[in-house]
Amino acid sequence: MNSSERDLILRAAQGDKKAFGTLYEIYLDPIYRFIYYRVSNEQEAEDMAEEVFIRAWGSLPRIQNGSEIQNFRSWLYRIARNLVVDRYRKKNLEVL
Repeated sequence: MNSSERDLILRAAQGDKKAFGTLYEIYLDPIYRFIYYRVSNEQEAEDMAEEVFIRAWGSLPRIQNGSEIQNFRSWLYRIARNLVVDRYRKKNLEVL
């Protein structure tokens, strides 16, 4: 993680919406693609990608100086992966 990204994360953790918006612009497309290739539905992938960033925004204030996030990108992918897993679990329960 470069220093400018670390600065954006620290500012976002302190509530800077513009800093988080910059992170959103950087990572939205890759996160969307990651989800889309797993759910094969554009609208659902868009909704889930938005949810990734909603959850990230909600979690950032609880992170002390951003030090708990070693790799912001990996953290976002982990959130996305968990959403995909939850989706499949829910769909499997609906089938039963």
